[in-house]
Amino acid sequence: MMAEEKKLVIIGGGIAGISAALAARVAYPAAQITILAAEDEPFYCRIALGSLVSGALPKEYLASYAPDFLPARRILYLSGIAATAIDKERHVVITKSQEFPYDSLILATGASPFVPPVPGLKEAAQLLWTMADAEKLAHNLKEQKAAEITIIGGGVLAIESALILAKMGHKVTILEVGAHLMPRQLNDKAAALLQNILENRGITVNCKAQIAAITSKNNAHIISLQNGQEITAALILAQAGVRPNIALAKEAGLAVKNGIIVNEAMETSEPAIFACGNCVEFNGTLELLWNPARRQGEVAGTNALAIKDNYAAKAAELHLKSREIALYSVGDRAEATSMLEESFADGYRALFFNADNELIAAILLGNISGYPQITAAIENKFKRPEGSSGGSVAAILSAIIPPTDDDGHTMEWDGRRWVCRQCGYSYEGPLPPAVCPVCHVGRDQFIPA
Repeated sequence: MMAEEKKLVIIGGGIAGISAALAARVAYPAAQITILAAEDEPFYCRIALGSLVSGALPKEYLASYAPDFLPARRILYLSGIAATAIDKERHVVITKSQEFPYDSLILATGASPFVPPVPGLKEAAQLLWTMADAEKLAHNLKEQKAAEITIIGGGVLAIESALILAKMGHKVTILEVGAHLMPRQLNDKAAALLQNILENRGITVNCKAQIAAITSKNNAHIISLQNGQEITAALILAQAGVRPNIALAKEAGLAVKNGIIVNEAMETSEPAIFACGNCVEFNGTLELLWNPARRQGEVAGTNALAIKDNYAAKAAELHLKSREIALYSVGDRAEATSMLEESFADGYRALFFNADNELIAAILLGNISGYPQITAAIENKFKRPEGSSGGSVAAILSAIIPPTDDDGHTMEWDGRRWVCRQCGYSYEGPLPPAVCPVCHVGRDQFIPA
């Protein structure tokens, strides 16, 4: 059998699995490609679920592709089919209803929300990770006005949800176990300013919050903190991060740690089995972000039947998907030995440098203009100039960001127009906006008009 005619099975129907399938179709025009998706829904934009909860978008608008898009590319997408086991010897994926033979297998099993092991939390908490979660949350909020809602977690997903729920008129409290909000992306000063902005919007933020237990009665919840404080909530939303889904791979005998171990080709420890997206661990790192999952999927799909490409991790980028707060974080501050920062009204910017004076990370809050150029500078190992030209954030940014005209367009702007593929919003500029102002999805969801 020629490589082009072989069977490729992909477990997982999220962005990594879809990207793998589309890349594989380009690389192997005659291959049989099947996606097994545990959820009952067709592929949708997970990062836009908040718009479904708020009512800003109807369910059908979250579908990323027209119904005939995948069939036209001879990609079989099977919703509601969960893989239960992998038989490596027979090259078969086992489900409750049937078996799927494969020549090559891609695991794109994603991640699942982490619910902290607090007595009573698992029973009381709602989640916001799947379409079903979003529909359940929207239904439960439909009849409630100014409900007291507590969000467990202080990361980006928790903050995005808090802003949406507060705008809907609910009384929102954030409980973060760490010293400040978004500890992976923000330093103390940026986190303090973000907390102040949230509190000015009526959101209560409680950091260093150690939950002792949760008791529930008659649709009301009492959250008892270890310091003796008690918080009453009509609804609890658990958004304390996610963990890779590795059980299927582990049971099949693949090498796993915090995620499924893969190399730069997205190969696992087992021949003919690849993995990509939120379920994988690459170079000891869990990326757990939409864009890396998409790029890993493309590499896995391209390599599925013949190694042709390598994955290279890029500086981790994070946009807060909100029209109300502009926040962008990029890079890893762990090896920073020096920093430049500046504060302004409702804003903050910080640049971080390593021992070789290379720019390795940045935080932009309030004013995120020039973020694409800053990201490129990090990837290109931009070195901090000596003297006054490297003595301030403004001086560094003037060397990184091209000058703009009176309309804010960079000089190389060619009149390009972009369209959000989720809601149709159009934008003119050299690059799409960080966040769609209509449906709040990220820059990666814009396509050239």
